[in-house]
Amino acid sequence: MSIKESINIQDSSLLNAIAPALKLMSYIEASIEPVVHVDFAQSKAISPIYALALSIFCGRCNKSITFQNLPSYLESIFFPFGVDPEGLRKGEFGAKLEGFSKKTYMPIVSFPANSNNDDKEYILSMVEDLIIRQTGMDRNISYGFKYLTSEAIDNISEHSESKKGYIIAQTNSRLKYLDICIADAGITLLGSYKKLPNNEILSDIEAIQAASRGIQARIFLMLKIGAMAFRHPEK
Repeated sequence: MSIKESINIQDSSLLNAIAPALKLMSYIEASIEPVVHVDFAQSKAISPIYALALSIFCGRCNKSITFQNLPSYLESIFFPFGVDPEGLRKGEFGAKLEGFSKKTYMPIVSFPANSNNDDKEYILSMVEDLIIRQTGMDRNISYGFKYLTSEAIDNISEHSESKKGYIIAQTNSRLKYLDICIADAGITLLGSYKKLPNNEILSDIEAIQAASRGIQARIFLMLKIGAMAFRHPEK
């Protein structure tokens, strides 16, 4: 089976980025063929969210997925498997990240999801430092940035039932915002909502919409109290 993927994601909307990824996943899962070829020749702009969602799917799918005509962005972030720091010496991982210090994006990076793990703290500290340097983030903003990142990662450790988490980020200098995507291959958002009493969320899309509203509300509150500016102006 061959799928021609035409992606052109021009904004930071969570749903606009994840919807085409979910559509492609559904096509692949519905295929009765064991091998699926995905051709990106007609694709233009691809967001970190789309890339990471598809990367995690590839790691869990029981079909063999091959990719053709990968855009340079996907090749640069080591799509689809990303960088696994646990398979590298610390110096090697640091050198690999340093290669992105002058860029506006970082590669897909995996980290151990268990709560108390020195490797996890080291990996995430290196990633946060890279993003702060890439964006020229002010110190007071960096504190809020690290807090939000820590909260999202702690949520993976506590609720996802996953062995690994994944992080990727990209700065849009034209529109002046930072996209950060943190994900896992655990029980999914829908699985988490199903564990809640009186849950009314029944689909993955509904779960994403609910989570998106919660994230936006939380960021607005932090902006309100002056903790950070999630969308910060370029220097």
